[in-house]
Amino acid sequence: MHAGGRGKGRFKDSGKDFGGVKYLTKREAVAETMFKFPLVTKQTDAAGQKVSTVLVQEAADIAKEIYVGMVLDRRLGVPVVIVYNFDTCVFRVNVGCIDFRKDPL
Repeated sequence: MHAGGRGKGRFKDSGKDFGGVKYLTKREAVAETMFKFPLVTKQTDAAGQKVSTVLVQEAADIAKEIYVGMVLDRRLGVPVVIVYNFDTCVFRVNVGCIDFRKDPL
């Protein structure tokens, strides 16, 4: 579904307390809820959206976790790459660096 916040969303009227992203340590029947009830997120309306596909991925040992995003700086007309390193809690914006532990926005 094309809506952000799937992990924090909730399945409307399902009575279940999980969102659209679910980590399982054993086989559980969650897909039935995901297909039966619409998922409501911050980017959907109150009715939510129907889930049509559930992706399943075997868990992997993660050596390092980072977030990479790109936005367009409309004033300068250039792309800006943002990399968030979960180990050090630092955003790197172009060549600058912000440590949120020391420099909160």
